Amino acid sequence: MQAVPTLSSGQRKRARRVHNIFQLINNFSFLLVNGSIVTLYALKAGAPVVFLGLVSSLNFFSFMCVPLGHLAARYISVVRVYAWAWLLRYLSMIPILGVPFFLVAGKNDIAITLMFISSIGFNLFRGVGMVGNNPVIATMTSEKERSRYIALVFMLTFLASMIGALFLVFVLKIAKDSIWAYAGLFFVGIVSGVWASCYVFYFPETPKVETKQNLIQVVQQVMKRQSFRIFIITYFGISFTMSMVRPFAVVYTKEVYNQSDSASILYTSIGFLGSLLMGAFSRLTVNFVGTKALYIFYMSMAIISLVPAIISPALTGVSLVIFLLLFHFLSNLGMQGVESNSQTYLFGVIRPTEVSEVFTFYYMIYGLAGGIGAMLAGELLNMAHKIGLSTLDSYRAFFLLVFSLFVLLLFLLARLQNTGKHSVTESLGYIFSMRDMKALSLANKLEESSSPAEQIHILHEMTRSESDVSEDFLVETLSSPREEIRHQALYAIESMPTLKDKNLIMALINELHCSLYTTAYIAARILGRMKITRSIPEMRLCISSPDYRLQAEAIFALAQMKDQKSLPAMLNLLRPETNPYVLVKLFASMERLLPTSKIRLFFRPMYWHKVQPELGREALLSAAFMLGMLDTFYPFYCTFLKSPQEAYQSLLEQYQTSTQMNQRGTQLPVNLFNVETKGRTFMNICNTVWPQVFSKPSEVDEAMRSAVNNPLMIRHESFRFMVAVYITKKMRHEKAHHKLILGGV
Repeated sequence: MQAVPTLSSGQRKRARRVHNIFQLINNFSFLLVNGSIVTLYALKAGAPVVFLGLVSSLNFFSFMCVPLGHLAARYISVVRVYAWAWLLRYLSMIPILGVPFFLVAGKNDIAITLMFISSIGFNLFRGVGMVGNNPVIATMTSEKERSRYIALVFMLTFLASMIGALFLVFVLKIAKDSIWAYAGLFFVGIVSGVWASCYVFYFPETPKVETKQNLIQVVQQVMKRQSFRIFIITYFGISFTMSMVRPFAVVYTKEVYNQSDSASILYTSIGFLGSLLMGAFSRLTVNFVGTKALYIFYMSMAIISLVPAIISPALTGVSLVIFLLLFHFLSNLGMQGVESNSQTYLFGVIRPTEVSEVFTFYYMIYGLAGGIGAMLAGELLNMAHKIGLSTLDSYRAFFLLVFSLFVLLLFLLARLQNTGKHSVTESLGYIFSMRDMKALSLANKLEESSSPAEQIHILHEMTRSESDVSEDFLVETLSSPREEIRHQALYAIESMPTLKDKNLIMALINELHCSLYTTAYIAARILGRMKITRSIPEMRLCISSPDYRLQAEAIFALAQMKDQKSLPAMLNLLRPETNPYVLVKLFASMERLLPTSKIRLFFRPMYWHKVQPELGREALLSAAFMLGMLDTFYPFYCTFLKSPQEAYQSLLEQYQTSTQMNQRGTQLPVNLFNVETKGRTFMNICNTVWPQVFSKPSEVDEAMRSAVNNPLMIRHESFRFMVAVYITKKMRHEKAHHKLILGGV
C-alpha cells in the first residue's frame, strides 16, 4: 500500500506537460507496432482467424503481467519499473522486422511465428510497465483535477492514434500494401516508441511500497465493499464483450465489404474521431454529471453502433463509405467512452493509498476477461464458417450476440453506485440539453481562466445562459479578491432558476460577512429570492449591519422567507434617522409580515417633521397593498403624481360610469374629489360619509378613520387622494349603487 505524494501546483503542471508529450509519441508509435497493423500483417501472411483472435488476446493477457510489475516495484521505484518495461516492450518488436524476408522466401509459418514472438514480448513488458500508469497519474493530479485530466489523456491518445493511422494509410496506399511497407512502419514505430520511453524516466517518483500488506490482502479488503464488487463484476463483463468486437471490427470491414488494407485502416482512423469527441465530451462533463451517467450514455452509444453491423446491408459507393464511417465512429465513441469512464469511476470508489494494488487487480480483470473474449470471438467466427454460414451471416450473428450482451450490461451499470452529485436521470437530462451543455462549457472556461477581464466576460455569458449547471464552478469565483468578478458571478447565480449546490449556498452565506460594502447585499438578495431558510440566522444579524444595502436586502430576504421572529428588530428601524433605502425595503417587508390591522405603522412616516417624497410614496403604496386596493390605486396614483386635478377627475368619471344612477343611496359630496379640499373641510366630509359607507366598519376601517382625523396625516395631499379612492372603492365593492350628487357641503 502506498500514499500519494503531494506535489505543488507548479510541479504537477510540469509533470503533466511531460506526460502529455509522452502520450502523443507513445500512442503514435503504438499504432505502428500493435493492433490493426498486426492483424492485417497476419492476414497478408495467410494466418487463420483463430490466430487473429489469439494475437488479439495477447493485448488483454498482457495485463495479467501487472503483478510482476507490482512485485518489481517493491525493490525499485514504480517509475523505474514503468520506464524500463516500456523501453523493453518496443525493443521486443525487433524480431518482426525479419518477417518480410521469410514471406518472400515462402516460409509463412516462420513469419507468423516471428509475429507471435514479437507480440508476446511486447505485451509481456507492456503488462509489467502498466503498474506505473495510474500511480503516476494520481501523483501528478489533485483529486479535483484527476477526472478531467484522465479525459485529456484519452483525447491525446486518440489524437495521436488518429495521426498514426493516417500515416499508416498514407504509407500503405503509396506502397500498395507492400510487405516492405509494413516492415518500414514497424521500424518507425519501434524508434518512436524508444523515444517515448525516454520521457518516462522524467515522470515524478511515486514512493516505494513500504508495507507488509500485499496485493491479495488489499483485494480482499476492497472486495468487502459492495460498490467495488458490483463495479468489478460489471467491468469483467464489459472487458469480455468489448474485446470480442474491437479486434474484428477491422477484419469485418475487410472480409465482408472487401476493403483494402489501407482503406480498412482509414476507417479505423476516422473512428478515432469518435474517440476524440468522447474524450472532449467526457472532459467537459465528467466532474458535473458523474461517471455513472456517462457510463450509461456511452454504453447506449455502443449498443446503437452495433445496429448497422447487425443489418450489414449490401451497399456500394458513397453509401458504403458513409455506412462504414458511421459504424467505426459510433463504436469508438461508445466503447472507448465506457473504457475511459471505468478508470475514472474506479478512482472515485477507492482510497488514494489503494491505487497501485487495486489498479493491478483491475488490469488483471481486464486482461483475463479481454483475452477470453478475443479468443472466444475468433472461435465463434471460425465455428460459424464450419457450420456453413456465409461470411456476411457469420458477422451478423456475431454482432447480434454482442448486442444482446451489451443490453444486459446496461442493466448491470444501472446498479452501480452513483458517485456524482446529481441523479442519473438529472445528469442525462443535462447531457441532452444544449443550454446546459453551453453553460457547462462556459464554466470549464471560467475554471481554466486566470485573466480578470476574461473571467468577467465569461461570467457575463453565464448570466445569459440561465442554467444551474455552473454552480460548482462559481463557488471559487465568489472568493475572488476583485469586486467586479464577484459582482458578475453573483449576477450569474441570480439568473439561475434554482439553487441546489450546498457549497455554493455556504459561499453565499459567507459572502454576507466577508464582502461588506461591496457584494454582500447581492448575496442576501439571492438567498431571499431562492428562499434559502438555512441563511436566516446570518440574515438576522445583518439587520443591524453598518452596510445599509446589505441591511435593506437582508430585511426583505427575511420577509420573503416569512421569518416572523425578525419582525421586532425590523420595526425598531422605523424611525426618521434610518436610511431611506432601508425604509423602502422595510415597507415592502412589512407588507409580507404584518396583519392588515397594523396598517397604522405604514402611516408613521407621515407623522415625521420631514418626509422625503420617495419614502412617502412607498409608504402609501404599501398601505394600499394592505388595504387590498393596490391594483385600483396604483394607476390613479401614477396619474396623480403628474396632475392631481386630472387624477381626481378620472376617479370621479370612472365611478359615475360604473355606478347605476338612481335617486337612492348615500350621497358623496363632489368636494371629496376636489384637489382644493384640504384640512378641516376634508376631515368633515369624511366624517359625514364614513358612517354611511362603512355601516359595519372593520378594524382596518377604524384605523383609516383615525388617520383621517389626524391633522398630521391629512396635511399630505397624496394621503387625502388615497382616502378618496378607498371610500369610492368601498362603495363600488359593496355594489350599493350610490348616486353622486354634484354639490357641496
